[in-house]
Amino acid sequence: MEENHFIFCISHYKSNETRINAIKIPMNNDRLKVLIIPESLNWILGKYAKEIARWNPQYDCQIIPSIFIKNHLKKFTNISRRFDLIHYLLPQPFLEINETLGNNCACVCALHHIVNWQEIKRVALADAIMVGSTEWRDFIEERGVPSSRIVLVPGGVDTDKFIPPAVSEKQKIRKQLGIPDKAFVIGSFGHQSPYVFGRKGGDIFIEAINSLATKINNLAVLIVGFGWKNIVRKIKSRKLHVTYIVFGYEKDLPRYYKALDCYWITSRIEGGPIPLLESMSSAIPVITTPVGLAKDIVIDGENALVVQKDNPAGFCEKTLGLIRSRALRDRLAEKGRETVLRKCHWNHFSKSIPILYEKALANRSVKMATRSLGSEKNLIIKRLQNDIKNIEIEDTINLIRFIRKAGDCAQADKMQLRLWMKYPLSVIPLNPIASFLSAARYNHTIRRIFHKKPI
Repeated sequence: MEENHFIFCISHYKSNETRINAIKIPMNNDRLKVLIIPESLNWILGKYAKEIARWNPQYDCQIIPSIFIKNHLKKFTNISRRFDLIHYLLPQPFLEINETLGNNCACVCALHHIVNWQEIKRVALADAIMVGSTEWRDFIEERGVPSSRIVLVPGGVDTDKFIPPAVSEKQKIRKQLGIPDKAFVIGSFGHQSPYVFGRKGGDIFIEAINSLATKINNLAVLIVGFGWKNIVRKIKSRKLHVTYIVFGYEKDLPRYYKALDCYWITSRIEGGPIPLLESMSSAIPVITTPVGLAKDIVIDGENALVVQKDNPAGFCEKTLGLIRSRALRDRLAEKGRETVLRKCHWNHFSKSIPILYEKALANRSVKMATRSLGSEKNLIIKRLQNDIKNIEIEDTINLIRFIRKAGDCAQADKMQLRLWMKYPLSVIPLNPIASFLSAARYNHTIRRIFHKKPI
């Protein structure tokens, strides 16, 4: 496959020259120019950006992390003039930097999950919105976002990298990670923080692990990702075996899954999660809450097990069922991998991208045409107003001249002064007005006019 053209701008570049050169790499003028903005190149959103570029060589994709743009915002003012489309992979960068980048091209914003709609509802201004599951598509439609601007793009997984482990391979990896060979290993991968702790169900994970530890003796936990320090400390306080890898590199993730017996998703709110797909592709049985993409692809008891939210006892009970039934473990492993092979390879994900971009460009064209029509309408109205003004002035002057010739100079002077007050820049003879102002018998009329009272 043809490799597409990337820009990888890292926020810790040291020299200004490096930063400027990274931004000024020339682009192919024959293809649609797309700027993709993930939060960073690490973890899943960086992977999204690379896969979009990899599987869509018809686009000239440039990837610049939002973290880099925020740190050097002045260098990116009106950069949208150089692109046909900007694709934000998170709503926060769209809300924070879109105005600085300029409003000169089509704009796509991705919504993976929603914690507070009021904080991010301005993403509805984007030309197209990418959602990862029907849950969030339906959510924003119910809040007034037109379906013509929403495209469902479920997440993907590289099924060639995330593959089932051989028995000998599993034992070797466990030994390298310091995990007991006979242990039943539960995994959870991802980033935790105070902001996402409740969303990810960290409290449920701890309670369920502690409960399960009272029922089996050989329990072990493998956690990958930063922000789990407090959770690890609480689990270790129960004298359980925990292997904690703070910074898991993307290339090592397939290896970590091969060390597991089961993967838990205790989340209350999710967009994917992508570890659901990675686990299923690795033929690791999954127990998950009904969130995000899980609601679209999981059949309870067939390709994964489902536990309702905020139910640590449910995780404990389902895991014990897995331990007791080899047939259940084998069925979930086999059907789980079949599901992702059929629906969730990155190739399936990327097939939706042209639809997304075409919709954004079409909506942008309609928007610009509407703006142009509005401008043309205002211009026509302005011209009509000027024509009416000119007709009024001309007709009034002719009427004043007729009245003056008829001998009613006082009435003519009054009308001429009114016209002069209404259109002071119009071409009206001033000599009669000067003589009129000098006439003492019309002083009361002048006072009434200047006090805006009718004559």
